[in-house]
Amino acid sequence: MMNLKASGQVPKAQQEVSELKQRLYEEIKDMSTADSLKYLLEKNQKTVEHIRHNGQTGQTLKQV
Repeated sequence: MMNLKASGQVPKAQQEVSELKQRLYEEIKDMSTADSLKYLLEKNQKTVEHIRHNGQTGQTLKQV
């Protein structure tokens, strides 16, 4: 197994997760905790519905 710290390489999946987390943070940073939680739960529900409707499991989801 490659030592990622020593090589300086960051897996693409980890980069995508970091980018997603940053985008989500930017969307909710000015909201209260209650409002941001409600927003994220609603966004999650839309994503789940999109996956169910389109059968996209195991694929990268861009903005839904």
